Amino acid sequence: MKNLYRFEFKRLLHSIGFWVALCTGMIISIIDIIFNGIPMSKYVVEPSEALEYTLFSPIKVCENWMGATYYWNGKILLLMLPLLATMPFAYTFYKDNVNGVYNSICTRISKKFYKRCKFVVTFLSGAFVTGFPFLFNYMAYLTLMPSINPEPGSVSDHLGTKSYFADIYYEHVNVYILVSIIMIALFGGAMAVTALYASFYVNKIYTVYVYPCLLYIGMICLCDILGIQEWEPNIFLDSSINYQRLVPFIVEFIIVMLVAIYEFFVSGRNKEGVGL
Repeated sequence: MKNLYRFEFKRLLHSIGFWVALCTGMIISIIDIIFNGIPMSKYVVEPSEALEYTLFSPIKVCENWMGATYYWNGKILLLMLPLLATMPFAYTFYKDNVNGVYNSICTRISKKFYKRCKFVVTFLSGAFVTGFPFLFNYMAYLTLMPSINPEPGSVSDHLGTKSYFADIYYEHVNVYILVSIIMIALFGGAMAVTALYASFYVNKIYTVYVYPCLLYIGMICLCDILGIQEWEPNIFLDSSINYQRLVPFIVEFIIVMLVAIYEFFVSGRNKEGVGL
């Protein structure tokens, strides 16, 4: 049984989609470091009148890394999250059915174990490629500027004392940032596994990639129409936004995961080959 996990992880590492998704996220992250992090780091020891707030509040990681600023890098990564999450491995279930690999493997192991393995590896791959660029960016910023707790009400403070997680943010800012990165990774994994059950209903491989994107955009549009912007995935995953974040994340993460588990393991029990 362990051999199947080893085989699937090795297959993941040889997947072009995995490296394309990871490199895309890393390039966007590195661009932010080069054009924002490095230039800002010089103000750590030399405050500038051009950036007036540096005269009153020291430059710090929590207010300048990719997840905390209003530059395009972090925002575009959050919008690209479902596509990046799906690229590494989610398509392999579709391909295994088309190529007959699924039936071949299931002559030696149970379908239940095969699906469980596919689900776990798909989730972890989606979580890694969406979360690691943010983690790398944060770690890079730690080498460029000090990691000190933000000052409530300071000129550069963008969150506010009434925001959710305010106590953690102002007292344990590194914990706040790591929790935010974990939230991004978990939701990336959840988006990736939605592509698995989509394979039961489509007959073109590109639609496996499209479905999570449509679902993600649909969630954003629906929340926007209902006037509950804080429930939009790209909003509650954004650590720089002053909204209630935890409840929308937990609710939507659980719903997406429960639907994926039901469709893939329960409803999909008798659908092997359907739509393929």
